[in-house]
Amino acid sequence: MSAISYYATSGGLGCADSDARMQTYYDILGYPSVYVGGPRNTVLGGFSYMLDGGAFAPSIDRLLCEPSHFKITINSHDFTPPTGSIDLDIEVVEDGPEIAGLMLRAALTEDNLYYDVTGDDDWHDNVNRVMIDEVPITVSMLGEMQNVQANFDVDASWVQEELTMVAFIQRDGPARSSDDSQWVLTSANTQPIPDYALRYCALDSQVGLGLPFEDFEMTPFRVYNMGNVTDIFSIQASLVGPPDWTVGLHSETMSYGSLAEVTLAPGEYIELHLEGHAGAPGYAGIDLALSQAGGAPEDTRALLYTQMTSGLQVLVVDDDGAADYEQYVVDALEHHGYQYALIDRSGCGTVDELLSSFPAVVWLTGDFMPALIASDRAALSDFLAAGGNLLVHGHFLGWEPYIYGLHEPTNEIPIWFHDYLHADVTGSDTSDRTLDPVSGDPVSDGLALTIEGGDGADNHEYAWVIDPADTDATVIWNFSPSSAAAVKIDTGSYRAILFGFGFEGINNATDRRLCLHRCLGWLLTGASAVPDQAALRLKPQLRVANPVTGALRVHYTLPSAGQRTLRMYGADGRLIRSLEEGWATAGRHAFTCDDLSAQGPPLSAGIYYVKLKGQDVDLVRRIAFLR
Repeated sequence: MSAISYYATSGGLGCADSDARMQTYYDILGYPSVYVGGPRNTVLGGFSYMLDGGAFAPSIDRLLCEPSHFKITINSHDFTPPTGSIDLDIEVVEDGPEIAGLMLRAALTEDNLYYDVTGDDDWHDNVNRVMIDEVPITVSMLGEMQNVQANFDVDASWVQEELTMVAFIQRDGPARSSDDSQWVLTSANTQPIPDYALRYCALDSQVGLGLPFEDFEMTPFRVYNMGNVTDIFSIQASLVGPPDWTVGLHSETMSYGSLAEVTLAPGEYIELHLEGHAGAPGYAGIDLALSQAGGAPEDTRALLYTQMTSGLQVLVVDDDGAADYEQYVVDALEHHGYQYALIDRSGCGTVDELLSSFPAVVWLTGDFMPALIASDRAALSDFLAAGGNLLVHGHFLGWEPYIYGLHEPTNEIPIWFHDYLHADVTGSDTSDRTLDPVSGDPVSDGLALTIEGGDGADNHEYAWVIDPADTDATVIWNFSPSSAAAVKIDTGSYRAILFGFGFEGINNATDRRLCLHRCLGWLLTGASAVPDQAALRLKPQLRVANPVTGALRVHYTLPSAGQRTLRMYGADGRLIRSLEEGWATAGRHAFTCDDLSAQGPPLSAGIYYVKLKGQDVDLVRRIAFLR
C-alpha cells in the first residue's frame, strides 16, 4: 500500500506538483480530501474525524481484493543529492487492459517531517517533494514489459532515510466523470520487500445469485506470496447462513473442504473458488480468513463472499463502509418477517443483475462517501426505469448533491438526484433532529421521528434538507415547515423514497420497525395504511410460451413459500408430465424443458394444459403442442 500527501505551496510543505494535482487535476473542493485509488473512493470535506484515517479505511479494505492488469517492479533507485534516479519495469500480468489514457507517474515523498505551523508539534507523513515527468503506458499484451528510467532533483535538506519513491499507473479523465476516471490501477514503492507478505485478489464479483436447493459455484480468487521466503498459506472458509447450506474450497485439481493449506514460493499464487449447496431459501455470507505461517496474527486478511437465492422480497445493499448500520435495517425486516438478502457493496462488482431480481431495494450509505458511485447510479437508473422500488438513505447521502450543486451545477450527481429521485438537496444541516410527519401521508402519518440519542446509531453530524423537484415527489417528513427531511417519489412507472438522514439514527426500535414497514408497504403496494404481510405478497402468475414446438418454457410467480406442483395434463385430464414439485420460495420462477417429447412417453400434436398448484395459487394455462 502506498500513500502520497499533497500540500499547498503556500503552507510551506508543498511544491508546484502538489498545487497542480490538487487544483487542476483533482479539482478538490474541500480539505482534507482523501482519494483512495481514485475519485470513486473519495472522502470529501474538512471533517476532523478524517484525521485518524478511520474515514477512508473502508475504502482501502474495499480495494485490497481488486486485481490489476499491471505489475510494477522497481529495479534500482538513488536519492543522493543533487540528482536522483529510478529504474523500473511495467509488466502486463492480466489480459486485455485498455491503455488509452493510462500514465505512469512517480512521486518522491518524505516521511516524519516536523513543521511547526500553530505552535503545536505538527508531524507530517508522505509529503510530496517532487514528481517525475509522466510516461504514457505503451504495453497491453500479456507478458509485455515497458522499462522507464528517470532523473529528478533531490534537495540536500531532505532526510535520505525518510525518502520513498511511489510509482503508480493512473487513468486520466475529467474529475469525477466516471468510476475509472483518475483511477490508480496499481502502485509500487522503494521500501524493502518484507520476508512475509500476503496479497490476494477476487477475479470477479464476490456475490452470487442462484436457486434454493441447488448447487452453486462462485467466481475465483487468488492468494499470492509477495514476500522473500517460501511459506505455508492457509485459507479458512466459514459460512454464516440458513441451515443445510454447505460450502468448500476447490482448485482445478483438488477439493479442500473448509480449509486449504498450500506452500507457495516467492512470487507464486494459488487460484481457488467456492462451491456449495443452498439448502434453503435466503442468503449466506462466506468469510475467508487468509494467513501465512510466518506472518504476524495482525496480518491475517479477510475476503467476504455472499451467495443468495432468488424469490426474496427485499435486497439490502450495505454501502456504509466498515460501519454496521445494516443491523438496524435487518432488525426491522426480521421483526416483520420479510424475506431478504444482504450484500456488502464493497464486493459486488456490478449490481445490475442483483437489483433486477428483487421487487424492492433498501440502499444504505451511512457515513461513507462517495455515497453512490457512477456505476451505482447507472444500475439504479435501470432498476427504477424497469419499475423497481427503492428506499435510499444515509447520513452523508446528501453531501455530494449539495456540494456539487453549489459549486458545479452541471455535475452529474445533483442532476441524477433531480432526474431520478425528483429531489434537490438544498441545505447542508438543519441542526434539527426531530422529524414531523405529514398528516394523511400513507408513510408518515402520525409517526414523528427523532434521529439522535436512544438506541439508534446517534451518528448525525449533518442532516440534509430535501426539496421536491416536481409533482412526482412529495414531502413525507419535515424538520420544520420550511425544511423537508424526506420525500417519496411516484412517477407512475416506479416508486422511491429518499431520506435526508440515516435510518440508523432513528432513536428507538419501535419507530424504526414501523418506519421501514410503512416505507416498504407503500413501495410494494402503494398502501395507505400499515399493510400486513398478505398485502405485500406478489400476485400469482403463470405464463407459458405458446405454441410449443419442442422446448417448453414456463414462468410463474408464487405469492408465498411452500409446496408446489407444476404439471402437464392432456385434454382428457390425464397426467402427461410432472414438471416440478416440492418446496419453493415466494417470488418469480422459471422452468425450461429443451425437449419435451424426450421426457416421457411420445407426445402427439394437440391441446394440453399446464397447471400450477401451491399455497395460495391454482392456475391453468392452455397450450398447443406442435410436432
